Amino acid sequence: MENRAKKSGTRIAFRVDGSGAVGFGHASRCASLAEAFLRHISDPRIEFWSRDIPGLDSFLDRDGFGFNRIRMPEKCEKTVSEIRRFDPHILVLDPAEHIPDYAFKDWTKITREYAKEFVELAPVSLQIDDFARGRFDTTLLLNAGVVHEYLDYENQGGTEILSGPEYVLLRPEFACAHNTIREIARKVGKVLVVDCGHRFSRVVPRLMLALESILDSPDVMLVSRLYSSNPNRMNSTLDILCVPTIRDMAAAMLDADLVITCGGTILYELAACGAPAVSVPAVDHQEKIAERFEQLGTVLQLGFKPSFEHITDVLDTVINDYELRQSMMEKGRALVDGLGADRVVRKVLERLNMCDAGE
Repeated sequence: MENRAKKSGTRIAFRVDGSGAVGFGHASRCASLAEAFLRHISDPRIEFWSRDIPGLDSFLDRDGFGFNRIRMPEKCEKTVSEIRRFDPHILVLDPAEHIPDYAFKDWTKITREYAKEFVELAPVSLQIDDFARGRFDTTLLLNAGVVHEYLDYENQGGTEILSGPEYVLLRPEFACAHNTIREIARKVGKVLVVDCGHRFSRVVPRLMLALESILDSPDVMLVSRLYSSNPNRMNSTLDILCVPTIRDMAAAMLDADLVITCGGTILYELAACGAPAVSVPAVDHQEKIAERFEQLGTVLQLGFKPSFEHITDVLDTVINDYELRQSMMEKGRALVDGLGADRVVRKVLERLNMCDAGE
């Protein structure tokens, strides 16, 4: 409590991106980090700046965080001026650097020069990165990935690097799920399918046909905005509970005997829950992530555009191999404990304390 009282009123600015094409992974992990700041600091003021993305404001508002919309095309100097007036003690930068040029009209290209304009606005800056490309001028650099080539940082000067899944930014319910006693069922009955859009949505009908051919009356929940609005598009005879969203994903993962989903942040969530899983990467960079998780023994991955035969073979393997699913649970929980956001916050506050002490 002494540390919380000392840092009462700390101002924290987030510059983050998210959209239907980018996904909400950037915003979600920053919201998890913001929640961790709430656990460590008394009455912080937390504000987000993001591009004009439909739905992102309500996504952040559910946690009571301030939202400042950046209209496109972005005028960098205007955004910098707004954040400077906010006068943050801590700045977190998580823009979407990997967006292809054709993805959006008027989507401002994120460059190192752009990023440097922001990190200089606060005594302590944290930049979140996924690909280890180039030099970063920031106090702390975070990459919680598992892919070795994406963690190869060199010539970063005085920047402190936080790397590996011990720092992955998950919501607190996944830390609770990690500590929940779980038993792997010998027979798969409940299957959770989480549609991440893009290529994954196109695979859903084949997934359902494969499940129908392998399992006898499975209990299937499909989380999908696309199919919940038109379930007939699945062409399946299964009795499927189809919902657009789910409030407590950690609880749903704990309840499922098998989860089928994409290849991004959700694989870290599954690991924390100890949920056996099959991955269908939804975008290009997720393929290496899914491959690495498969090497680590927490998932099986289908790759892009899997055939019905390949889907059936992989699902048949995991569904009928109890020891494999038990091993997935154990290896996942050993890899991710869900406490990464708190570790990152402690590192940030250490640096802020050093600034306060004049070091």
